[in-house]
Amino acid sequence: MKLNNLIGQRFGRLTVISKSHKQMTHWFWKCLCDCGTETIVQGNNLRNGHSKSCGCLRSQIVSQRSLISLTGRIFGKLTVIEKADLQDGISGDAHSQWRCYCECGNTTVTSSRFLLSGHTKSCGCLRKNNGTLYVVGANHPNWKGGISSENRRIRNSADFKYWREAVFKRDKWTCQKCGRKRRLHPHHIKAFALYPELRFAVDNGITYCETCHVSYHTEERINQKEAKKEASKNE
Repeated sequence: MKLNNLIGQRFGRLTVISKSHKQMTHWFWKCLCDCGTETIVQGNNLRNGHSKSCGCLRSQIVSQRSLISLTGRIFGKLTVIEKADLQDGISGDAHSQWRCYCECGNTTVTSSRFLLSGHTKSCGCLRKNNGTLYVVGANHPNWKGGISSENRRIRNSADFKYWREAVFKRDKWTCQKCGRKRRLHPHHIKAFALYPELRFAVDNGITYCETCHVSYHTEERINQKEAKKEASKNE
């Protein structure tokens, strides 16, 4: 196609109005989009079909995808719970964001494009080592004979899942310490091991993000060690 023949030609939603400028060996053209927006496009991108609109076509496709509900669908270890606000999800990602429950017990917010493409399959707990998952359970080198098997059974039970869901909903899926809404953990205010009768009491639960939850237990361990040291000095 000759250079002058681009004027008046239509490429997708774009109609070439006039030449714009030349950069290096490439000509750029002023185009009118069907949406009414004028834009400057490189000639090669028009010819090869890379540019078909001023950008409104991509926005429309993203908008249409956001209407597709993923609620209830399973992607790897993730089960989609509900649609999340854009600000709670991946920064700068215009795709719809979804709050998911991971089999490990955490929650996370991720983009529909990562779920549908298979890029995201867990909250981050699913790590690969040369294509295989890290070994767990009896095959792990630190296995201690199943000491915590009973606790694990309880935490994987339906009652525990209902409790966790109720705590998250009450706290509006928000960490009650820092305000984050990703990688949430349900925390027992009165210890899980010491107060078995309160394990499924919603008012005994509070929502923390992963960072705040780890920080809480780290401080707790430090305080316990200091208390033991102080007690031994007084003996």
